[in-house]
Amino acid sequence: MHGTLVKSRSATPHVHSIDLLRGIAALFVCVFHLSARGAFVQNPQLGAFMSWGGHDGVCLFFIVSGFVIPFALFNGNFAWHAFPRFMARRILRLEPPYIVAIAIAAALWWRFQFSAHGSNGLSLDLAPGTGALHFALHFVYLIDIARFFGAAVEWWVPHYWTLAYELQYYVCVALLFSLVASGVASVRIGAVALLLAAKYALLAAHAPLFLNYAEYFAFGIVLFQRRVGLSTLRECAILSLLLIGCMAIDSWRFAIYGPLVIGVLIIRDINWAPARMLGLISYSLYLTHVTFGMWFRSALLAKFDLDVQSAAALAIIASIAFATLFYWLIERPSLTLSKRISYARRTADDDATGRLRQTTRVSAWTMTNASAS
Repeated sequence: MHGTLVKSRSATPHVHSIDLLRGIAALFVCVFHLSARGAFVQNPQLGAFMSWGGHDGVCLFFIVSGFVIPFALFNGNFAWHAFPRFMARRILRLEPPYIVAIAIAAALWWRFQFSAHGSNGLSLDLAPGTGALHFALHFVYLIDIARFFGAAVEWWVPHYWTLAYELQYYVCVALLFSLVASGVASVRIGAVALLLAAKYALLAAHAPLFLNYAEYFAFGIVLFQRRVGLSTLRECAILSLLLIGCMAIDSWRFAIYGPLVIGVLIIRDINWAPARMLGLISYSLYLTHVTFGMWFRSALLAKFDLDVQSAAALAIIASIAFATLFYWLIERPSLTLSKRISYARRTADDDATGRLRQTTRVSAWTMTNASAS
């Protein structure tokens, strides 16, 4: 049997299952925080499941990013000389909502002296006088790097450390894209092996780098390679088993169900309206649920005679509603503007060359699979 042919780069397909996975990941993290890591849930089994949600949601986000970024680069005919345009597009897409979310956190601190520290151990330190450097480090996602070198700085919204890891991955995968999307199997496998080797080589240093989660990002890369037809089913399976083994070292529970569910969903490409909606607002929900959601939960408990479980449930609903509003007012305009930046300026000659290169790749891939069948 032949595998899926390499998709045409000009088609720019959308994988609908990614919306579902993004929505699930954001909801996992939201429930994890607003249920105080499951402590507010009376059912022990449900509480235990919610206590895993933070870790599993973050790992799911990293796998999705591992897939989505090279997939977008592939369909955008990315080349290394377009790196500044790629970064400009990502920054324009992500930075304005991030800055507004920080402003909301600051407003809640200065107006209500709200801190999530007392409810589930998170710290929201937005006190005035932290200095311009502290602000600047937030805007360039270098808080953990600065702390690693001894600076006394903290994330104002603690789970934003994941955004720093995401940005590091964007830079890395763009610079290594020619290896990740190579038509040569040994080069592709070498790129995945390079990420894993870097992770374990730097493990003892405890450096705050995305390589700490290299196996999750790499799994997304492997799924991308299979999705666009760069890799064979055998190559995908072997690399997936290797990466799942690495995941099991970190979390055997996630390694059992996570990669299987993600792989099936991406292959099946489920297009479900509620999933599209939740996926649409997933970034906004991720940015705002700790600040707005926890403040809303605290306000409910202070003003009404509610149990913590009911307050948490209402806070989750309110957070989704607020994230929807945030998306339409803040995130969507940024998304629209970012789409005006293409990964490369293309001429008619470039398109003709790209089509010829794509045809050659399809033919070579088909012949390889025919001989392997």
